[in-house]
Order: sequence, then C-alpha cells, then structure tokens
Amino acid sequence: MSSLHFPALPSPPSPEELTRFECPPTLFVFDFDGTLVDIAPTPDLVHFDPRVPHWLSQLYDAGPNGSRVMLCSGRSLRDLERYAPDGMDLIGSHGLEWRRGFAHEPWVAPEWWDWRKQMEPELRALIAEEGGSLEDKGVSLTVHFRSARHFWDTPEAEIVLRRLAGSTVNVLPGKLVWNLVARGQAPGMVEPEIMSKGESLVRYARAVGYSRVVYFGDEPTDETVFERDELEILGVKVGGGETAARFRVENVSEVHAWLSKLVDTWNAARGEWGVRRARG
Repeated sequence: MSSLHFPALPSPPSPEELTRFECPPTLFVFDFDGTLVDIAPTPDLVHFDPRVPHWLSQLYDAGPNGSRVMLCSGRSLRDLERYAPDGMDLIGSHGLEWRRGFAHEPWVAPEWWDWRKQMEPELRALIAEEGGSLEDKGVSLTVHFRSARHFWDTPEAEIVLRRLAGSTVNVLPGKLVWNLVARGQAPGMVEPEIMSKGESLVRYARAVGYSRVVYFGDEPTDETVFERDELEILGVKVGGGETAARFRVENVSEVHAWLSKLVDTWNAARGEWGVRRARG
C-alpha cells in the first residue's frame, strides 16, 4: 500500500471505454521521463522496459476508430527518437520540435542563439559554483540538480535564472531540474511566443483533426496540457502532487498496465470494426 498522500482523483477511463465504435477519434499522448520510464539520475541512465517499445510499435498505426498514439516530452527530438518507433509522431523540447511522420518541424526563435552566446557562459559558471550539471538539448538547456539542491531548489535560484533568461527565454521548473527553453516562432508568427507542451499539443491536435486528447504526464510542465480547455483534455497525472488533471495513476507501472490494455483493446477492436464496416 502506498504511503503517498495526495488529492483523491479517479483512475482514468479504461481503453475499452475510450475506443468504442461510437467514440470520437482520440489522440493518446504520453510524456516520457516519469511516465513511460522512471526518473533516473541522468537521462541516459533510464531503464527502458523492453515491453514499452513493443507496445508502441503495435500502436504506431491508427487505431480502429481513427485514434492515434504519440509521445510528448521535454527531451529533444533527436533523443526521443531513440525510444520511439520510426515514423511515430512526436513533440519534443517542450513543444518546440515536431516530428510528423518523418518530417521535422522546429519552431525556434532566432534570438535564442544570440542569447546562448551571451548568457550560457554565465550559467555554466554558476553551475560550476553551486553544483549540478547542464544538459544541452540544442533548443533548450536543462539544469539537473538531484545532488545539488542546497541552491537550485530555492526561490533564489529561480530569481537568478529568470534574470539570466530575460525576455528571450522561458524558464520552466521540472522534477529536480530547471529548463531554459527558447521561445517559439512557427511559420506565420510575427513575434516569438512562449511555447509549452500544452500550446504545442493543442496546435498539433487541431492540425491533424483531433478534438479529444488523453494525456499521461507526471511533472509541472505537463500541467500546461492539463490546464487547456480548447479541446476535450482527459489528463492523467502520474504520481502525487497537486494537479489540474482529472485522473490519476500512482506510478510508471500503472501507466504500463494501462498501455498494455490499450494494445489488447486495439488488437481486439480492429476485427470488430472491420465487421461493422463490412455490414455498412
């Protein structure tokens, strides 16, 4: 029995409930770290359960009612692609990068690169003084401080980071990390905008024609999805903590169990849909 204490929320609807013949097509979206894999001391040390890529490969094609599965992560697309089936749609770098099929679409404001030249040396000097490590994701930088909380896990750290970021860079807190993320400038945008998983996912869902999203995520950046109201968002918080999500599972193992059921449900439903379509 878990010793965690957090606001009671119901378990998410079953895959069977969400993929019935009469249900609208649904976009099933999973965060990566803390959702499909347990958090590790560094991103490269995650244990990727071999069942997960097997399940994802079976969910690569559209589901029986036109539903689809994709990943949305703070990891760069290049990193996320190591774990996803070829051609699966992905959102990486907190919404700044898309992969639709095999086409990459980066949305990075040009000011980011000037900011890095000017301010990154100061950030690295601060990390050398206070501890932690810096992960370079190209269009974002992440300060990892699991073993250096004395400074980074304080309000002072946020003040310093926001001073460094100025108006050019978005500062996003995560689980024992700080993310410094470029602003986005998609084609047609006059000015750069603050991008997030939520903003990017809404744009993506509209672009591909989905009005309902089921989203599993565990950390503060996933709240930007749970809080959106332009679409029907069925948010599932993984683990404890306050959240805007409507549902909760306790840990990564429960996400795996739900994902496994989704695979079984889709495989069974494909036959049923074929029969119904044949009957007209």
